[in-house]
Amino acid sequence: MSKTGNDDWKTPLGVYERALAEIRNIRQEFQEELQILKELKFTNENLKVELSATKAELQATKGELEATKAELQATKEKIEVTTAEMQASNERLENMVTESKKIANSAASDANNAKETANRVGDEIKSIKSEIENGSIVAQKALTLKGKDSQNWLKFHKVDTYGYHCFQVWKSDNTWHRVSGIGVDYRKLEQALEAWNWQEADEETFEKILEVASRKKEGNLREKDFNKFLYEELYTIDKLWLKYSKGHFGFSVQKRIYENLGGTQKYHEKIWQDFGQRVGWRVNNQWLWYRYLNFSIKAPPGHLPARLWDDWCGGGVGSFYSLMPKLINCNI
Repeated sequence: MSKTGNDDWKTPLGVYERALAEIRNIRQEFQEELQILKELKFTNENLKVELSATKAELQATKGELEATKAELQATKEKIEVTTAEMQASNERLENMVTESKKIANSAASDANNAKETANRVGDEIKSIKSEIENGSIVAQKALTLKGKDSQNWLKFHKVDTYGYHCFQVWKSDNTWHRVSGIGVDYRKLEQALEAWNWQEADEETFEKILEVASRKKEGNLREKDFNKFLYEELYTIDKLWLKYSKGHFGFSVQKRIYENLGGTQKYHEKIWQDFGQRVGWRVNNQWLWYRYLNFSIKAPPGHLPARLWDDWCGGGVGSFYSLMPKLINCNI
């Protein structure tokens, strides 16, 4: 288009050019609007597709919601049934608890009555045993315990604390003294223990062990000699030591310490050495000789009796192990 002045459009050529320019602008605007319409059409088609998909999804969701609603309704019904069952169970449980409390209270009352009866019977038994051992009971009363009277000897069956098969007492100067079931006289041992003459009691214990093992002449013990021991004799000796040391000394004290360290009937050097240290027979990794022991109540628990644990061949106290399996085996 040729350039014209402000008044050139008034000429035919100017009018034509101006009309042509307007047509071009209108055409350009039309094309732009057409493009917008195309884009709107495309967008509308996409919206239709998305709307259709969304509708399908909503339909599926509706189905799922209906199924979920049905499941919830079924669950609700189950919960209601379960709640009813739980309420019934709670009622039964409460009834059971109430009944159990009644039974427990009754059992506790019966147990208390039984305990009182047992204590009363135990006190009566202890009183009878005490009277027998102290000599304050007359022979006629002792015979009611199924004993046998033969001059100054009395034998009692199953009346000792440890349930011995039998034991005997011997009467002298109106005093009853303890004698074992095989006739070993423990009067001297009991007198030494009662006076707290611990070394004398220890040596007397060894003498009685030799007597039971028939080794008094030889003056020593061998491992096989313990096969001759009667459990009753070990019980008798142990009970005397326990009684007068108030549970501080005795075979059963030694056995308990040994087993607490893991000891068994089989010899184990480390455990046996630990046991020696615990009862005071082993100091600075050395077994003590008999004369260096502590013959007082201040000695460690289980320190005595000790003489029979020494083989007297230079090994010291603790060098003779063979008695321990016997103590474990007899369950002293």
